[in-house]
Amino acid sequence: GVLVRQAGLANARAAWASTFQLRATDVHLSLAQVGFDVFTGEWVRALGTGGHLVLCPWLTLFDPPALYALLEQHRVTVVEFVPAIVRGMLDYGEEKRLKLTHVRLLIVGSDAWQIDEHRRAQSLLLRGRVVDTYGLTEGTVDSTCFDREPAEWPGKGPTPIGAELPGHR
Repeated sequence: GVLVRQAGLANARAAWASTFQLRATDVHLSLAQVGFDVFTGEWVRALGTGGHLVLCPWLTLFDPPALYALLEQHRVTVVEFVPAIVRGMLDYGEEKRLKLTHVRLLIVGSDAWQIDEHRRAQSLLLRGRVVDTYGLTEGTVDSTCFDREPAEWPGKGPTPIGAELPGHR
């Protein structure tokens, strides 16, 4: 386990709120297990900004049709996925010609993510943006954020690590 100080968590909440323009009307989907630091990010982003938090049943996470339905049913506006889950969503969404109609912020983190995948994910959203975050548990979940239009980055390869979040260096 890792001890995370309250001040670090408060700093992370403030960084997420300003960088992601979080609002009290947002509906966040929580996908992570309680012991994973991403879960901390999910509930702090949601409840720390006055939003709503919807818990995703574990098996739904691995079932793209059910996950799409859950996102639409609850009109989710903010969600964080690991790349493996996004890849399944991308394949299913492209096959069925679906869009995530309510998602305004799709965060991808916790593993390597490719520029072409970033582009595909952006095309999956009806509106909104895709960001790639990186951080260590010891640094209170996220430290950096890649938040650029995919067209600005030619070619293939991993997404850049991005810029530090406010309050990080």
